[in-house]
Amino acid sequence: MPTLTATGGGVQIQDGSYPATALRAEEQPPAPGMLGAEPWLKWAFRIRDGSPGGVELTTGSSLKFGPQSKARKWAEALLNRKIIDGEKITLEQVLPRDCIAIIRHNDKGFAYVDGLAPGCILSEEA
Repeated sequence: MPTLTATGGGVQIQDGSYPATALRAEEQPPAPGMLGAEPWLKWAFRIRDGSPGGVELTTGSSLKFGPQSKARKWAEALLNRKIIDGEKITLEQVLPRDCIAIIRHNDKGFAYVDGLAPGCILSEEA
């Protein structure tokens, strides 16, 4: 009979900065039952943590695109330039793209992408 070992769940990765690829962002419906909930974006990243193939992390952002919004800051990091007010950006313009991902853990111990910085070109096998 197999032995089962309990784990904490989630991706096992340390806080820090990692080479990564922003893979995709998909609009998600509002969370059911949440008052005032709005559609949001679910971003997926391949984090190169030294393990074979790296690890995939997903993190959410709102659809807001003001100067302080997560989505705009991330788009600017992925484009490696400032976005000017009134400019229209599609997800296809920014994804997929290499970047540097800043990884943190929330109060429940789950890893998430806390920020992005422009990245270098990564090799295909990375």
